[in-house]
Amino acid sequence: MLDRLHRNDDVHIIGLDRGERHLIYLTMINKHGQIVHGMQFSLNELERRYEIGGKEVIQKIDFNKMLTVKEGNRVEARKNWQTVENIKNLKEGYLSLVIHQLAKLIIDKNAIVVMEDLNYGFKDSRAKVEKQIYQKFENMLIKKLQYLVLDKNNLYEEGGVLSGYQLTNQEVLPYKEMSKQNGFLFYVPADYTSKICPVTGFVNLLNTKYTNRTNAIAFFEKFDKIYYDTKNDYFRFEFDYKKFDKLRVDVSDLSRTQWSICSHPANRVIAVQVNYQWKKQFVDVNKKLLSLFEIEKIEFKSGKCLIKDISKVDRAKFFEDLLHALSALLSLRHTYKDNDGIDHDSIVSSVELKVGSNEFYVSDKAGSDLPKDADANGAYNIAQKGLWLLNQLDSEPDKIKAIEKFNKLKIAKEVKTGDDTKKKKKVSQWCPNKEWLAYIQSKTQ
Repeated sequence: MLDRLHRNDDVHIIGLDRGERHLIYLTMINKHGQIVHGMQFSLNELERRYEIGGKEVIQKIDFNKMLTVKEGNRVEARKNWQTVENIKNLKEGYLSLVIHQLAKLIIDKNAIVVMEDLNYGFKDSRAKVEKQIYQKFENMLIKKLQYLVLDKNNLYEEGGVLSGYQLTNQEVLPYKEMSKQNGFLFYVPADYTSKICPVTGFVNLLNTKYTNRTNAIAFFEKFDKIYYDTKNDYFRFEFDYKKFDKLRVDVSDLSRTQWSICSHPANRVIAVQVNYQWKKQFVDVNKKLLSLFEIEKIEFKSGKCLIKDISKVDRAKFFEDLLHALSALLSLRHTYKDNDGIDHDSIVSSVELKVGSNEFYVSDKAGSDLPKDADANGAYNIAQKGLWLLNQLDSEPDKIKAIEKFNKLKIAKEVKTGDDTKKKKKVSQWCPNKEWLAYIQSKTQ
Protein backbone atom coordinates (compact mmCIF):
# COMPACT_ATOMS: atom_id res chain seq x y z
CA MET A 1 0.00 0.00 0.00
CA LEU A 2 2.80 2.41 0.87
CA ASP A 3 4.54 1.57 -2.38
CA ARG A 4 1.39 2.52 -4.29
CA LEU A 5 1.28 5.89 -2.51
CA HIS A 6 4.94 6.47 -3.26
CA ARG A 7 4.46 5.86 -6.99
CA ASN A 8 1.28 7.95 -7.35
CA ASP A 9 1.49 11.73 -7.90
CA ASP A 10 -2.25 12.27 -7.67
CA VAL A 11 -2.60 11.60 -3.96
CA HIS A 12 -4.62 13.74 -1.55
CA ILE A 13 -4.31 13.93 2.22
CA ILE A 14 -7.33 14.17 4.53
CA GLY A 15 -6.59 15.64 7.96
CA LEU A 16 -9.10 14.95 10.73
CA ASP A 17 -9.11 17.06 13.90
CA ARG A 18 -11.18 16.23 16.94
CA GLY A 19 -12.25 18.57 19.72
CA GLU A 20 -14.97 20.06 21.85
CA ARG A 21 -16.51 22.43 19.29
CA HIS A 22 -16.60 19.88 16.50
CA LEU A 23 -17.06 16.15 16.74
CA ILE A 24 -14.74 15.85 13.74
CA TYR A 25 -13.31 18.53 11.43
CA LEU A 26 -12.02 17.67 7.95
CA THR A 27 -9.47 19.41 5.74
CA MET A 28 -8.11 17.92 2.51
CA ILE A 29 -4.89 19.04 0.82
CA ASN A 30 -3.13 17.99 -2.37
CA LYS A 31 0.49 16.89 -2.73
CA HIS A 32 1.54 20.54 -3.05
CA GLY A 33 0.13 21.29 0.42
CA GLN A 34 -2.78 23.35 -0.92
CA ILE A 35 -6.31 23.02 0.46
CA VAL A 36 -8.60 21.47 -2.14
CA HIS A 37 -11.45 23.86 -2.97
CA GLY A 38 -14.42 23.32 -0.66
CA MET A 39 -12.58 20.73 1.41
CA GLN A 40 -12.41 22.29 4.87
CA PHE A 41 -15.57 21.75 6.88
CA SER A 42 -17.06 20.48 10.13
CA LEU A 43 -18.65 17.05 10.33
CA ASN A 44 -21.07 18.15 13.06
CA GLU A 45 -23.91 18.29 10.55
CA LEU A 46 -24.43 15.48 8.04
CA GLU A 47 -26.97 14.54 5.40
CA ARG A 48 -29.02 11.36 5.58
CA ARG A 49 -30.68 10.15 2.38
CA TYR A 50 -33.65 7.78 2.19
CA GLU A 51 -36.73 7.13 0.07
CA ILE A 52 -40.37 7.81 0.86
CA GLY A 53 -42.94 6.82 -1.73
CA GLY A 54 -40.26 6.37 -4.40
CA LYS A 55 -38.83 9.86 -3.84
CA GLU A 56 -35.41 10.58 -2.36
CA VAL A 57 -35.49 12.63 0.83
CA ILE A 58 -32.40 14.46 2.10
CA GLN A 59 -32.38 15.22 5.81
CA LYS A 60 -29.73 17.41 7.45
CA ILE A 61 -28.91 16.39 11.01
CA ASP A 62 -26.81 18.41 13.47
CA PHE A 63 -25.38 15.52 15.48
CA ASN A 64 -23.29 17.75 17.72
CA LYS A 65 -26.36 19.69 18.80
CA MET A 66 -28.41 16.52 19.29
CA LEU A 67 -25.71 14.89 21.41
CA THR A 68 -25.36 18.07 23.46
CA VAL A 69 -29.11 18.05 24.19
CA LYS A 70 -29.25 14.33 24.97
CA GLU A 71 -26.21 14.51 27.22
CA GLY A 72 -27.51 17.56 29.07
CA ASN A 73 -28.40 15.47 32.07
CA ARG A 74 -25.83 12.70 32.16
CA VAL A 75 -26.75 11.55 35.68
CA GLU A 76 -30.35 10.94 34.69
CA ALA A 77 -29.23 9.37 31.42
CA ARG A 78 -27.10 6.80 33.24
CA LYS A 79 -30.07 5.83 35.38
CA ASN A 80 -32.33 5.46 32.37
CA TRP A 81 -31.05 2.56 30.20
CA GLN A 82 -33.36 3.60 27.37
CA THR A 83 -31.79 7.09 27.23
CA VAL A 84 -28.32 5.55 27.23
CA GLU A 85 -29.34 3.23 24.41
CA ASN A 86 -30.73 6.16 22.41
CA ILE A 87 -27.43 8.05 22.78
CA LYS A 88 -25.50 4.94 21.75
CA ASN A 89 -27.66 4.51 18.65
CA LEU A 90 -27.29 8.20 17.79
CA LYS A 91 -23.50 7.96 18.00
CA GLU A 92 -23.39 4.81 15.88
CA GLY A 93 -25.65 6.40 13.29
CA TYR A 94 -23.38 9.42 13.18
CA LEU A 95 -20.25 7.31 12.82
CA SER A 96 -21.77 5.27 10.00
CA LEU A 97 -22.54 8.44 8.00
CA VAL A 98 -19.05 9.92 8.63
CA ILE A 99 -17.30 6.71 7.63
CA HIS A 100 -19.39 6.39 4.46
CA GLN A 101 -18.47 9.97 3.49
CA LEU A 102 -14.79 9.37 4.23
CA ALA A 103 -14.72 6.11 2.29
CA LYS A 104 -16.07 7.83 -0.82
CA LEU A 105 -13.49 10.63 -0.52
CA ILE A 106 -10.66 8.11 -0.15
CA ILE A 107 -11.67 6.40 -3.39
CA ASP A 108 -12.76 9.47 -5.38
CA LYS A 109 -9.75 11.59 -4.41
CA ASN A 110 -7.18 8.79 -4.04
CA ALA A 111 -6.62 9.99 -0.48
CA ILE A 112 -5.01 8.88 2.73
CA VAL A 113 -6.52 9.77 6.11
CA VAL A 114 -4.35 11.32 8.83
CA MET A 115 -5.43 11.59 12.46
CA GLU A 116 -3.84 12.63 15.74
CA ASP A 117 -2.11 9.84 17.60
CA LEU A 118 -3.80 10.46 20.93
CA ASN A 119 -2.16 8.30 23.58
CA TYR A 120 -4.28 5.84 25.50
CA GLY A 121 -4.06 7.76 28.77
CA PHE A 122 -5.41 10.90 27.11
CA LYS A 123 -8.39 8.98 25.75
CA ASP A 124 -9.13 7.51 29.15
CA SER A 125 -8.97 10.97 30.71
CA ARG A 126 -11.55 12.20 28.20
CA ALA A 127 -13.90 9.29 28.93
CA LYS A 128 -15.96 11.56 31.18
CA VAL A 129 -17.03 13.45 28.08
CA GLU A 130 -20.04 11.64 26.61
CA LYS A 131 -19.08 12.74 23.09
CA GLN A 132 -15.86 10.70 23.39
CA ILE A 133 -16.49 8.52 20.36
CA TYR A 134 -13.17 8.85 18.61
CA GLN A 135 -11.62 5.53 19.52
CA LYS A 136 -14.77 3.75 18.37
CA PHE A 137 -14.69 5.85 15.21
CA GLU A 138 -11.14 4.70 14.46
CA ASN A 139 -11.99 1.03 14.98
CA MET A 140 -15.14 1.26 12.85
CA LEU A 141 -13.23 3.07 10.09
CA ILE A 142 -10.50 0.42 10.05
CA LYS A 143 -13.06 -2.38 9.81
CA LYS A 144 -15.00 -0.59 7.07
CA LEU A 145 -11.86 -0.10 4.97
CA GLN A 146 -10.76 -3.71 5.34
CA TYR A 147 -13.23 -4.60 2.60
CA LEU A 148 -14.93 -1.52 1.21
CA VAL A 149 -18.01 -1.99 -0.99
CA LEU A 150 -19.36 1.21 -2.52
CA ASP A 151 -21.68 -0.26 -5.14
CA LYS A 152 -23.84 -3.10 -3.87
CA ASN A 153 -25.50 -3.45 -7.28
CA ASN A 154 -22.21 -4.54 -8.87
CA LEU A 155 -20.52 -7.88 -8.29
CA TYR A 156 -17.22 -7.90 -10.14
CA GLU A 157 -16.30 -4.29 -10.84
CA GLU A 158 -13.99 -2.41 -8.47
CA GLY A 159 -15.88 -1.47 -5.33
CA GLY A 160 -18.51 -4.15 -6.02
CA VAL A 161 -19.64 -6.92 -3.68
CA LEU A 162 -17.07 -9.45 -4.92
CA SER A 163 -14.32 -6.94 -5.67
CA GLY A 164 -14.20 -4.60 -2.71
CA TYR A 165 -11.29 -2.30 -1.88
CA GLN A 166 -8.88 -3.41 0.83
CA LEU A 167 -7.54 -0.16 2.27
CA THR A 168 -6.54 -1.31 5.78
CA ASN A 169 -5.01 -4.45 7.22
CA GLN A 170 -7.26 -7.37 8.06
CA GLU A 171 -6.38 -7.50 11.76
CA VAL A 172 -7.66 -4.82 14.15
CA LEU A 173 -5.21 -4.56 17.04
CA PRO A 174 -6.04 -3.30 20.55
CA TYR A 175 -5.58 0.46 20.73
CA LYS A 176 -2.38 0.26 22.80
CA GLU A 177 -0.80 -1.98 20.16
CA MET A 178 -2.10 -0.03 17.19
CA SER A 179 0.55 0.95 14.67
CA LYS A 180 1.07 4.52 13.52
CA GLN A 181 0.08 3.42 10.03
CA ASN A 182 -2.60 1.01 8.90
CA GLY A 183 -3.01 0.86 5.14
CA PHE A 184 -4.32 4.25 4.04
CA LEU A 185 -4.71 5.46 7.65
CA PHE A 186 -1.87 7.34 9.36
CA TYR A 187 -1.51 8.55 12.94
CA VAL A 188 0.75 11.53 13.68
CA PRO A 189 1.81 13.24 16.95
CA ALA A 190 -0.61 15.96 18.04
CA ASP A 191 2.23 18.38 18.88
CA TYR A 192 2.07 21.79 17.20
CA THR A 193 -0.96 21.28 14.97
CA SER A 194 -3.63 23.63 16.32
CA LYS A 195 -1.62 26.48 17.90
CA ILE A 196 0.77 27.08 15.03
CA CYS A 197 0.71 29.65 12.26
CA PRO A 198 0.06 27.68 9.04
CA VAL A 199 1.99 30.20 6.94
CA THR A 200 5.09 31.09 9.00
CA GLY A 201 5.18 28.06 11.29
CA PHE A 202 5.46 30.26 14.39
CA VAL A 203 4.68 28.62 17.74
CA ASN A 204 4.77 30.38 21.08
CA LEU A 205 7.27 28.83 23.50
CA LEU A 206 7.71 31.77 25.89
CA ASN A 207 6.35 31.87 29.43
CA THR A 208 4.73 35.29 29.95
CA LYS A 209 3.31 34.65 33.41
CA TYR A 210 4.08 37.48 35.83
CA THR A 211 5.83 36.52 39.07
CA ASN A 212 7.67 39.65 40.21
CA ARG A 213 9.34 42.79 38.88
CA THR A 214 12.89 41.39 39.00
CA ASN A 215 12.00 38.34 36.91
CA ALA A 216 10.01 40.46 34.48
CA ILE A 217 13.00 42.79 33.90
CA ALA A 218 15.29 39.80 33.35
CA PHE A 219 12.76 38.41 30.86
CA PHE A 220 12.52 41.59 28.75
CA GLU A 221 16.30 42.12 28.81
CA LYS A 222 16.65 38.86 26.85
CA PHE A 223 14.85 40.43 23.87
CA ASP A 224 17.02 41.67 21.01
CA LYS A 225 14.93 44.80 20.51
CA ILE A 226 11.59 46.29 21.56
CA TYR A 227 10.58 49.38 19.63
CA TYR A 228 7.81 51.34 17.95
CA ASP A 229 7.65 50.78 14.20
CA THR A 230 7.07 54.38 13.06
CA LYS A 231 6.31 53.32 9.50
CA ASN A 232 3.43 51.00 10.44
CA ASP A 233 2.41 52.57 13.78
CA TYR A 234 2.70 49.48 15.95
CA PHE A 235 5.22 47.92 18.33
CA ARG A 236 7.69 45.16 17.55
CA PHE A 237 9.19 42.63 19.97
CA GLU A 238 12.23 40.99 18.37
CA PHE A 239 13.80 37.97 20.06
CA ASP A 240 15.82 34.81 19.64
CA TYR A 241 14.61 31.64 21.38
CA LYS A 242 18.25 30.70 21.99
CA LYS A 243 18.49 33.44 24.63
CA PHE A 244 15.61 32.04 26.72
CA ASP A 245 15.70 29.11 29.12
CA LYS A 246 12.92 26.78 30.27
CA LEU A 247 11.35 26.59 26.82
CA ARG A 248 8.75 23.88 26.22
CA VAL A 249 11.03 22.24 23.66
CA ASP A 250 14.76 21.78 23.24
CA VAL A 251 16.06 24.83 21.37
CA SER A 252 18.16 22.48 19.22
CA ASP A 253 14.86 21.17 17.80
CA LEU A 254 14.07 24.58 16.33
CA SER A 255 15.14 25.28 12.77
CA ARG A 256 14.20 28.94 13.17
CA THR A 257 14.75 30.77 16.44
CA GLN A 258 14.57 34.48 15.54
CA TRP A 259 11.14 36.13 15.39
CA SER A 260 9.55 39.57 15.32
CA ILE A 261 6.16 39.93 17.04
CA CYS A 262 4.01 42.89 15.92
CA SER A 263 1.04 44.56 17.62
CA HIS A 264 -0.83 45.04 14.32
CA PRO A 265 -4.62 45.67 14.46
CA ALA A 266 -6.69 42.46 14.89
CA ASN A 267 -9.51 41.01 16.99
CA ARG A 268 -7.54 39.57 19.90
CA VAL A 269 -8.99 38.21 23.11
CA ILE A 270 -7.67 38.15 26.67
CA ALA A 271 -9.08 36.61 29.84
CA VAL A 272 -9.93 39.07 32.62
CA GLN A 273 -11.36 38.47 36.07
CA VAL A 274 -14.70 40.16 36.73
CA ASN A 275 -16.43 39.56 40.09
CA TYR A 276 -14.22 36.52 40.70
CA GLN A 277 -15.11 35.01 37.33
CA TRP A 278 -12.88 34.80 34.27
CA LYS A 279 -14.35 36.33 31.14
CA LYS A 280 -12.95 36.87 27.67
CA GLN A 281 -12.76 40.41 26.35
CA PHE A 282 -11.55 42.02 23.16
CA VAL A 283 -8.34 43.97 23.48
CA ASP A 284 -6.58 46.40 21.17
CA VAL A 285 -3.04 45.43 22.14
CA ASN A 286 -1.48 48.34 20.30
CA LYS A 287 -3.59 50.90 22.19
CA LYS A 288 -2.82 49.04 25.41
CA LEU A 289 0.92 49.33 24.77
CA LEU A 290 0.64 53.00 23.81
CA SER A 291 -1.14 53.69 27.09
CA LEU A 292 1.38 51.75 29.18
CA PHE A 293 4.38 53.63 27.81
CA GLU A 294 2.65 57.02 27.93
CA ILE A 295 1.73 56.52 31.61
CA GLU A 296 5.39 55.81 32.44
CA LYS A 297 6.47 58.75 30.24
CA ILE A 298 8.62 56.47 28.09
CA GLU A 299 9.39 58.17 24.78
CA PHE A 300 8.82 55.67 21.96
CA LYS A 301 7.84 57.65 18.84
CA SER A 302 11.45 58.04 17.76
CA GLY A 303 11.62 54.31 17.14
CA LYS A 304 14.46 53.76 19.63
CA CYS A 305 14.93 50.49 21.52
CA LEU A 306 12.87 50.56 24.74
CA ILE A 307 14.49 47.76 26.76
CA LYS A 308 16.61 50.07 28.97
CA ASP A 309 13.63 52.34 29.68
CA ILE A 310 11.46 49.34 30.53
CA SER A 311 14.07 48.09 33.02
CA LYS A 312 13.99 51.42 34.90
CA VAL A 313 10.24 51.29 35.68
CA ASP A 314 9.52 50.76 39.39
CA ARG A 315 5.80 50.03 39.19
CA ALA A 316 5.09 46.27 39.33
CA LYS A 317 1.65 46.70 37.71
CA PHE A 318 3.37 48.03 34.59
CA PHE A 319 5.23 44.75 34.12
CA GLU A 320 2.15 42.69 34.83
CA ASP A 321 0.19 44.60 32.19
CA LEU A 322 3.07 44.53 29.70
CA LEU A 323 3.39 40.75 30.01
CA HIS A 324 -0.38 40.42 29.64
CA ALA A 325 -0.28 42.44 26.43
CA LEU A 326 2.66 40.44 25.06
CA SER A 327 0.82 37.21 25.92
CA ALA A 328 -2.10 38.33 23.73
CA LEU A 329 0.31 38.98 20.84
CA LEU A 330 2.02 35.61 21.22
CA SER A 331 -1.27 33.71 21.48
CA LEU A 332 -2.41 32.34 18.15
CA ARG A 333 -5.85 31.02 19.04
CA HIS A 334 -8.55 33.55 19.97
CA THR A 335 -12.03 32.29 20.87
CA TYR A 336 -14.91 34.71 21.37
CA LYS A 337 -18.62 35.41 20.85
CA ASP A 338 -19.62 38.32 18.67
CA ASN A 339 -22.48 40.74 19.37
CA ASP A 340 -24.94 38.33 17.72
CA GLY A 341 -23.93 35.51 20.04
CA ILE A 342 -22.09 33.61 17.29
CA ASP A 343 -19.00 31.68 18.36
CA HIS A 344 -15.70 32.47 16.65
CA ASP A 345 -12.48 30.52 17.01
CA SER A 346 -9.82 32.24 14.97
CA ILE A 347 -6.07 32.18 14.47
CA VAL A 348 -4.31 35.55 14.62
CA SER A 349 -0.59 35.56 13.87
CA SER A 350 1.54 38.51 14.98
CA VAL A 351 4.40 37.44 12.69
CA GLU A 352 4.68 38.98 9.22
CA LEU A 353 4.13 36.61 6.30
CA LYS A 354 7.35 38.00 4.88
CA VAL A 355 9.77 40.38 6.59
CA GLY A 356 8.74 43.97 5.86
CA SER A 357 5.46 43.02 4.17
CA ASN A 358 3.16 44.32 6.95
CA GLU A 359 0.88 41.38 6.08
CA PHE A 360 -0.27 38.81 8.62
CA TYR A 361 -2.26 35.60 8.65
CA VAL A 362 -5.67 36.12 10.26
CA SER A 363 -7.96 33.14 9.67
CA ASP A 364 -11.16 35.25 9.59
CA LYS A 365 -9.81 37.06 6.53
CA ALA A 366 -7.91 34.18 4.91
CA GLY A 367 -8.68 32.98 1.40
CA SER A 368 -10.00 29.52 0.61
CA ASP A 369 -6.46 28.20 0.17
CA LEU A 370 -5.70 28.67 3.90
CA PRO A 371 -7.47 27.49 7.08
CA LYS A 372 -10.55 29.62 7.67
CA ASP A 373 -10.65 29.17 11.46
CA ALA A 374 -8.80 27.52 14.33
CA ASP A 375 -10.51 24.16 13.86
CA ALA A 376 -9.63 24.11 10.18
CA ASN A 377 -6.07 25.02 11.15
CA GLY A 378 -5.74 21.92 13.33
CA ALA A 379 -7.00 19.61 10.59
CA TYR A 380 -4.85 21.41 8.01
CA ASN A 381 -1.63 20.90 9.98
CA ILE A 382 -2.49 17.28 10.71
CA ALA A 383 -2.82 16.82 6.94
CA GLN A 384 0.49 18.64 6.47
CA LYS A 385 2.16 16.13 8.78
CA GLY A 386 0.73 13.40 6.57
CA LEU A 387 2.20 15.16 3.54
CA TRP A 388 5.57 15.33 5.29
CA LEU A 389 5.44 11.56 5.73
CA LEU A 390 4.62 11.04 2.05
CA ASN A 391 7.51 13.32 1.12
CA GLN A 392 9.82 10.98 3.03
CA LEU A 393 8.73 8.20 0.68
CA ASP A 394 9.31 10.41 -2.37
CA SER A 395 12.77 11.58 -1.34
CA GLU A 396 14.03 8.24 -0.06
CA PRO A 397 12.22 5.23 -1.56
CA ASP A 398 14.11 2.81 0.69
CA LYS A 399 12.30 4.37 3.66
CA ILE A 400 9.14 2.46 2.72
CA LYS A 401 10.24 -0.61 4.64
CA ALA A 402 11.64 1.53 7.43
CA ILE A 403 8.31 3.35 7.87
CA GLU A 404 6.37 0.10 7.81
CA LYS A 405 8.52 -1.10 10.70
CA PHE A 406 9.00 2.27 12.38
CA ASN A 407 7.14 1.26 15.53
CA LYS A 408 10.09 -0.96 16.38
CA LEU A 409 12.62 1.75 15.58
CA LYS A 410 13.78 3.71 18.60
CA ILE A 411 16.79 5.92 19.23
CA ALA A 412 18.60 6.84 22.42
CA LYS A 413 17.99 10.35 23.68
CA GLU A 414 19.35 12.07 26.78
CA VAL A 415 16.65 13.00 29.28
CA LYS A 416 16.81 14.42 32.79
CA THR A 417 15.48 12.19 35.54
CA GLY A 418 14.19 13.20 38.95
CA ASP A 419 17.65 13.42 40.49
CA ASP A 420 18.75 15.66 37.59
CA THR A 421 21.17 13.05 36.24
CA LYS A 422 21.15 12.31 32.55
CA LYS A 423 20.15 8.90 31.30
CA LYS A 424 19.50 7.38 27.89
CA LYS A 425 15.87 6.77 27.08
CA LYS A 426 14.36 5.12 24.02
CA VAL A 427 11.96 7.44 22.20
CA SER A 428 9.94 7.06 19.00
CA GLN A 429 11.03 9.13 16.02
CA TRP A 430 7.75 9.07 14.14
CA CYS A 431 7.42 12.58 12.68
CA PRO A 432 9.71 14.24 15.27
CA ASN A 433 9.02 17.86 16.23
CA LYS A 434 12.42 18.97 14.95
CA GLU A 435 11.71 17.79 11.41
CA TRP A 436 8.07 18.87 11.49
CA LEU A 437 8.89 22.45 12.54
CA ALA A 438 11.72 22.64 10.02
CA TYR A 439 9.32 21.48 7.29
CA ILE A 440 6.46 23.85 8.08
CA GLN A 441 8.78 26.84 8.67
CA SER A 442 10.85 26.27 5.53
CA LYS A 443 7.87 27.13 3.32
CA THR A 444 8.14 30.84 4.06
CA GLN A 445 11.86 31.37 4.55
